[in-house]
Amino acid sequence: MATFQDLLGTFQAFFHIGGSAGPRLKDNSGALESRNAADNAFVVHRVADPVGADDAVTKRALDAATASAASGAIRIPIGTTNVVSSSSLPSGSIQTRCKLDVTTPYPAGATIQVGISGQPSLFMPSTANDPTTVGLDEESLDASFVGAASQVQVTFGGAPTSGAGFVIVEWVQPTS
Repeated sequence: MATFQDLLGTFQAFFHIGGSAGPRLKDNSGALESRNAADNAFVVHRVADPVGADDAVTKRALDAATASAASGAIRIPIGTTNVVSSSSLPSGSIQTRCKLDVTTPYPAGATIQVGISGQPSLFMPSTANDPTTVGLDEESLDASFVGAASQVQVTFGGAPTSGAGFVIVEWVQPTS
């Protein structure tokens, strides 16, 4: 049997492993594919877990990265009185955005702030929105941290007698 000590490649478009009945590595217009011997289906191609920016990603590494990265939002319908969300922001979560969507304008002098108990303007102070105008006011946060699970609190000022809308607080759970 002949031995090749310096086999550098092949001029063929595919390379069989283990003879003609084994899987093949195939060049498909510059993309490397792992195919079955008949070249009519892909085969499982295993790689090590990634360590560098350009490494292939394994299912295990992807599952681990996405399982620990949780995110969500709390949406609260609002009227003219203070309201507290029925659900809580998770312990340790970071709030990324707060939105005030006014669907029915509030009268002049009305103010709205969004936060948590003890910090009523943590996510959106009253100076960051205009409740007298229909539309969306948005506050980008990416720094507000809630240590313990907390309900979102919407506080009104100016005793409004009319107006409606929604408050939305978006959050992420850190991965480490």
